[in-house]
Amino acid sequence: MDEELNIIAFGPGKKTLRIAPDLDPWVREELVTCLQANLSFFAWSAQELTGTTPDVVEHWLNILSNARPVKLEKRQFGPEKYKVKKFKRGPDCEKAFGELKKYLPELPVLAKPVAEIRYSGLEKLSLALMMMARRLRPYFLSHTIVVLTNSPLGRILTHSDMSGHLVNWTTELGEYDIQYEPRTAIKAQALADILAENVHRENEDPWKVYVDGSSSKDGSGVGVVLISPAGEEVKLAVRLEFRASNNETKYEAVLAGLRAARNVGATRVLVFFDSQLVAQQMEGIYDVKDEKLIEYAQEMDRVREKFTEAAFEQIHRKENERADTLAKMTGTMGI
Repeated sequence: MDEELNIIAFGPGKKTLRIAPDLDPWVREELVTCLQANLSFFAWSAQELTGTTPDVVEHWLNILSNARPVKLEKRQFGPEKYKVKKFKRGPDCEKAFGELKKYLPELPVLAKPVAEIRYSGLEKLSLALMMMARRLRPYFLSHTIVVLTNSPLGRILTHSDMSGHLVNWTTELGEYDIQYEPRTAIKAQALADILAENVHRENEDPWKVYVDGSSSKDGSGVGVVLISPAGEEVKLAVRLEFRASNNETKYEAVLAGLRAARNVGATRVLVFFDSQLVAQQMEGIYDVKDEKLIEYAQEMDRVREKFTEAAFEQIHRKENERADTLAKMTGTMGI
């Protein structure tokens, strides 16, 4: 140990300290000067360790009062314990570190189990209604919600003998005014009457068609709001059964709106949407380069030819909230 470290003597009493021998001369000089100027801070014996006054803090050991003290033998360490080891990163370390950096971004992602796959059909319907209420909470609070379903969902949620998830979901849905009504089939004559009432001449005002598309990790959907010249509204929500990008859903929404308008007998339409990209591509400002979008643009041209007049207008997103709500609802909830 004495061979590894240099012994420096300080002041009277031959007080010594050991410092490393490989210090630079100027560092060694400053260190020795600092130690000499602050010798009073060092405790050179156990008697000089006065400790902390009990007025500040006091610690009592939880030991037996009749326990006898035991003196432990001094542990002897070999000379290698006192040697200062310097670590140098060699080629092997650099290689291992590089492999670690490549491995970290590729760590497997652990996904939590999807408990919903074990739900029954009624539980899935209840979960869908609850998730919709959470997403559209302002609408649920300010309006009476009518749920059209042929399942006994209403009786199940209002039944007192429930357990598990249904109890929590029923409690959460209890703050809303929700009514459950059965789905009724539209008779052929009623559909014919609607079509007959909405047949328009070429000199009449065009139908207004508001469209929007939505794409998320849960799915994709489009929303359409048709407004006749008389002010009657027809709402349409379509879920896309394939994975679509956000731009693809915008084109799907326009096509769905045009086809819906054609089905109700409209010959003149004014289509409103909030997609700037679609608007500029339709006006020829931007070229359509994506292969899928090229197919959408060609199909849109074919559908437009079926109308006497088909105009398109880009509007602000706030003016298209109803179509946007329908698209998001179908895309996320799968209805």
